[in-house]
Amino acid sequence: MKRIPREVIRELVASEEFKSTGEIMDALKSMFADVLGEVLEAELDTTLGYEKQQRRSDEVETAKNYRNGHT
Repeated sequence: MKRIPREVIRELVASEEFKSTGEIMDALKSMFADVLGEVLEAELDTTLGYEKQQRRSDEVETAKNYRNGHT
């Protein structure tokens, strides 16, 4: 897995103008949530064999089976 370049991290810190470590932690939690969500979506794509908003197959009996979101 690739590491995020140090320059990108420095740009993020400069652009956010963090005032406390609490703000940094909140930003990290948000980024982690986004990454975790993408990992789970990719796992679903792999496990189910089709992507979000796609039909499961062209078969008549399962043609109505869409992966249309989550709750």
